[in-house]
Amino acid sequence: MQEMFCNPVPFSDGKRHTNPDPFILRWCGRYYCYATDEAGVKVSVSEDMVHWEYRGYAIAGKEYHHYWAPSVIYLNGLFYMYYSNTPAKEPDCHEEHLKLAVSENPLGPFTYRKTFFEKFSIDSHPLMWNGELYMF
Repeated sequence: MQEMFCNPVPFSDGKRHTNPDPFILRWCGRYYCYATDEAGVKVSVSEDMVHWEYRGYAIAGKEYHHYWAPSVIYLNGLFYMYYSNTPAKEPDCHEEHLKLAVSENPLGPFTYRKTFFEKFSIDSHPLMWNGELYMF
């Protein structure tokens, strides 16, 4: 019989952290959870998806805020993060720009690479299908 766990699951530091819009990447026997936050994309690590260790921000920057709904894939030796954020001077969170950032490490730091859309665009998800990369 499998044990049941009640949300929110506490982190290894004993605190409860919020993780809105979570995305889980499994890589090399570990799970990486990327989540929405005002100041950047948060990342936590687990070996069993029950006990989590918060590791800080995978990407952050003072010139942007409202980091939203990240997703990450591993491809050809790099980690690609798709995420949205808003220029810091913009008070409306509905001005999200969909972007791409890259890192050699799943914990980051991820470095901005490209903006896909400068109009309201959130919740992207990359998918590899029959050798082709799609985003929906």
